[in-house]
Amino acid sequence: VSSSQSERGRQAAVYRMDLGKRPHFVKCEEGLPTWFSDNVDTYCLAAHGDAAVIGDANGSLFLSQDRGETWELLEKDLPRVRCLAFA
Repeated sequence: VSSSQSERGRQAAVYRMDLGKRPHFVKCEEGLPTWFSDNVDTYCLAAHGDAAVIGDANGSLFLSQDRGETWELLEKDLPRVRCLAFA
């Protein structure tokens, strides 16, 4: 899930929850910016199986292949990402 301090996106971040353990949200950090500069909108976060992708307003694309524990920057300087999906 994504969350921010306000509708304007201050301190925006992505959080994960491991349903097999004690359920609580943990901020995704390894490989991601400390805070996103804008909200990670609903259609800019997608998951399928163990994989997840995030696209941000700055045109960066991040991939996790371990349920959000670690992330890698796949691409930067794209146009603003508005929607992502697994096919």
